[in-house]
Amino acid sequence: MNIVRNVYLRRKAVFCTLSSSAIRFLPRLNWHADVLIIDEAAQCTEPAVWAAIVGTKRCILVGDPAQLPAVVKSDKAISSGLQVSLMERLMKEFSNGNVGIMLDEQYRSNDAIVRWSSESFYDAKLRSHESVANQRLSDRYFVDKDSILDSPILLINTDFKSNRSREQFSHRSCYNRDEVEVIVKYVNLLLRANVPPQDIAVIAPYFAQVEELRKAIKNESVAVNSVDAFQGQEREVVIFSTVRDNKQGYLGFLREERRLNVAITRAKRQFVMIGSVKTICSDENLSSFYRYLLERKSVYDPAEVFASFF
Repeated sequence: MNIVRNVYLRRKAVFCTLSSSAIRFLPRLNWHADVLIIDEAAQCTEPAVWAAIVGTKRCILVGDPAQLPAVVKSDKAISSGLQVSLMERLMKEFSNGNVGIMLDEQYRSNDAIVRWSSESFYDAKLRSHESVANQRLSDRYFVDKDSILDSPILLINTDFKSNRSREQFSHRSCYNRDEVEVIVKYVNLLLRANVPPQDIAVIAPYFAQVEELRKAIKNESVAVNSVDAFQGQEREVVIFSTVRDNKQGYLGFLREERRLNVAITRAKRQFVMIGSVKTICSDENLSSFYRYLLERKSVYDPAEVFASFF
């Protein structure tokens, strides 16, 4: 303890995770935090946050309650409300107060990408800085200006694909080989347009689909991951595979609207959704996003997208 005390007493700041938080035993070393800043606080369970807060003079929670919540697997814990973060609860309880400060200007995405998210999740308060508001692929890569490949946001509707296989199941997860085929073709288009593979991400809500995509996309520099794992990251182009395609319109946890918000807001210059319109329109939020794309005339069938390239 003398060694630990000598190490910490000389420090002005301590960086650590909540799960391995040193903050809990620092008061025993006579080290008291003036300010505790918790990043990604909307993804932290409330008990984990309280354990770190005890003994601090001031706490600042930084995060986005409109993105993915904390992962809580216990049904008992969920029924007790423990899937709600302290940040989200405080913002709801003190919605008329000054406890929350919104950073309302974003510096990542083309405005067409974030406008739907702004209206659906942020009361239309999220604005795009002029440095990114109109950025497109054609500004940087060999992409024809105003072509389909230059669209900042688009949906490729797999309902138009003939003899499609629909969704399939594997180890309690879900995959869709038709969407994999479309995505591989689209990634190849981007690579031919000189978009570096490290600027491209392909994400899906189901890990079985992630595995299928990793096998099919030969370039290892293209990021392929689940939506949840990709939160906090960004790429110039993000391709989102919705996976679900069934006659019942069953979407599973794709219905979690915050997962859609995460997927869309990872993209800087282009967001591409691949999926069955008939299936995704069984959900209110996904239907709203589809109508937004229709208004922008940004819904295409696969043949229309690839006709001039293959």
